[in-house]
Amino acid sequence: MIDDSVTPVVQKQRRIPVNLSDRAESKIQDLLDQDIIERVPDNQPRSWVSPPVIAPKPDSNDIRFCIDMRMANKAIQRPYTQIATMADVVNKFQGAERFTKLDLKEAYH
Repeated sequence: MIDDSVTPVVQKQRRIPVNLSDRAESKIQDLLDQDIIERVPDNQPRSWVSPPVIAPKPDSNDIRFCIDMRMANKAIQRPYTQIATMADVVNKFQGAERFTKLDLKEAYH
């Protein structure tokens, strides 16, 4: 839910380093192709604008593409969810015989 009492903020755009700009454009296109993000039409107004933060991943030619959501997060109201303890998880798997391995490389999306 969004707290309507919080005034929307259009944050200042951050410059993407020139040496990372091609990789950033490629990453944006990948996210568009996977339908993770969507393009906002140029003529559509925006109440909130949060700048991208680009950083090279260590030991890789890939980049980490993040959005600075600090200002927008002030308006987001999250439900409280209690995280299970290790004891809860171990207890839940008592007697389990089959397990699987998950690739969480893109788990956030």
